[in-house]
Amino acid sequence: RYLSGSDTEIVFAAGEKQQDLAVEIHWPLGGFSRMDNIQPNHGYVVEEPENNTTISKRGSEAIETMAVLFEDISESLALTFNEADSNDFSRQPLLPFQLSHRGPGIAIGDLNQDGWDDIWIGSGRGGQLRTFFGNGEDSPRLEKWPVPLPDDSMGLLMGYLIGKPELNLIGLAGYEQVAPSGLVTGKSDGLDWESVDASIPGAGPMALGPLNGRGELSLFLAGGIKPGHYPAVHPSTLMALRNGLFTTDKRNSTLMGGLSMVKGVVWSDLNNDGFPELIVGTEWGPVRVFENRSGSLFDVTEPWGLAGFKGLWNGIATADLDGNGYPDIIAGNWGLNSSWRATTSHPFRLFHGTFSNPAVTDLIETDYQFDLEMTPSRMLDELGLSLPFIYQNIRHYRDYSEASLQKLTGKRFPLGRISEASTFASMVFFNEGPGGVFRAKELPAEVQWAPVYGVQAADFNGDGFEDLILCQNQSRTRPGWSRQDNGGALLLQGDGKGGLRVLSSMESGLLVSGDLRSAALGDINNDGRTDLGLTLNKGPLKIYLNQSSNSGLRVRLNGPAHNPAGIGCQLRLHGANNVWGPVREIQAGNGWFSQNSPVTVLHSSFKATGIWVRWPGGAETLTPLGQKKEITLSWKP
Repeated sequence: RYLSGSDTEIVFAAGEKQQDLAVEIHWPLGGFSRMDNIQPNHGYVVEEPENNTTISKRGSEAIETMAVLFEDISESLALTFNEADSNDFSRQPLLPFQLSHRGPGIAIGDLNQDGWDDIWIGSGRGGQLRTFFGNGEDSPRLEKWPVPLPDDSMGLLMGYLIGKPELNLIGLAGYEQVAPSGLVTGKSDGLDWESVDASIPGAGPMALGPLNGRGELSLFLAGGIKPGHYPAVHPSTLMALRNGLFTTDKRNSTLMGGLSMVKGVVWSDLNNDGFPELIVGTEWGPVRVFENRSGSLFDVTEPWGLAGFKGLWNGIATADLDGNGYPDIIAGNWGLNSSWRATTSHPFRLFHGTFSNPAVTDLIETDYQFDLEMTPSRMLDELGLSLPFIYQNIRHYRDYSEASLQKLTGKRFPLGRISEASTFASMVFFNEGPGGVFRAKELPAEVQWAPVYGVQAADFNGDGFEDLILCQNQSRTRPGWSRQDNGGALLLQGDGKGGLRVLSSMESGLLVSGDLRSAALGDINNDGRTDLGLTLNKGPLKIYLNQSSNSGLRVRLNGPAHNPAGIGCQLRLHGANNVWGPVREIQAGNGWFSQNSPVTVLHSSFKATGIWVRWPGGAETLTPLGQKKEITLSWKP
């Protein structure tokens, strides 16, 4: 072919011959696959064999004979997320990608307190939040919240986590139009919304955590994007819950005001002192860590070794991937499959400022030349449409190709600012233990093929080691730039030593395409296995039931009235000869606009005899297990 390409999905006509059909594949690296007894009107996904080996299967048996970890029950729910179309490029023409298609979020938890986890789904502006109420069956009851949302929903947090069922928290974007508030509350009947703070114009992700240890929970709320002025954002804030009312934590919020765009947030006790740290993933900045010293936050991003990793960080989660008892940080990034390149010595730089219209921030993506520090990377015709003044400083296309950014912008150059990224790789930051030392490692190559948004961790196959779920893809890139949608829903199997293997879709059962966004976890059918909910932007809700042969220990925490679900607790299974499983934390808000069920499922690679808990504030307990499959642990600070 000349200057052309075709879809990678190939369709064959079966013709009159309907039996004894076969497919043979000769792979570029020398491997060979053959599938016999291929059936007409079927689709087949064939994975390239490892080590250039030969694989032969019967087509009718290829799926049935493989132990698939997740079963897709989404068709029984039949819910698709829709939102109004918008063109962000008309408001801010030089955006690299659209900003208004970030949802929906998803939360899993027992919203109506009947003992079954429910699934709560976000909505776009003018749409309705929806809840699937669990009942132990594959077809839970769907209810729509009657009052439409005034704006796109961002994060969702269930009110019962703070002992206030009437205070379900919904973040509103405030991007496409002015929202009544960036944070509203709504009762489970959805009959009305109530603004928490009208001074908050728009919100990003949010998370609850026990900032003061044994006291009431605090809420971190990321600032929303300022319309027309990306990458500028409204200030992030920290709010304390006092007697059922949220008030600004002025001392700690001072640290939050200078944050760049926050795309992911989670509270996690990184130094195991009973006071969780605040971790935020920023766009055009590092993964920032604020150490919690008995209720006061301190920015330790630089001394803990994270400041040098500036990226377009998205969803953030923590998990003990190497089993040393300290949570590691997993962070989604833009990936390594686009034309953008970034290193520590040559970071990718975005030059921005109000050069022609004070109502719009202009953006110039840059490259490096041998003798010039920064030059624009977009074509002259593209850049000139929005910045016609650059024609005053050049006469020919050749002049443009040789001109520095300073020459092109002339007297406007001092008005600009630079945002930069030194890596686009999605990564794990391994927590080496006391002293706040982190070791960075890129996630496997398949993860880098597309941007990562949703991030979650649990032991999905029941082998006693933590695994990862990642949600990928961004199709809404600027004109002239390729879609970043070569990914999907990835399951990474952990080995308990920090190693991760990407499972094929035939192994995981997660065969899904489109712009995946959020992931949330919970044992939806109470069978002792962690199930999965995924959302797609302008796509169907995906629910997967875990089919692992290994059931685990269901753990429910019973805390005080202000923290009834035990948010902030750390759990570990314990066995003979002082053997320990990985640490698991109960969190409220993580990943990408997500909330997991506080009822968690633990597995071990050994015979567990006890369960250890570190409660908020640092108190520890070790409770014998016996033969229990479910346990409720109570805490009275």
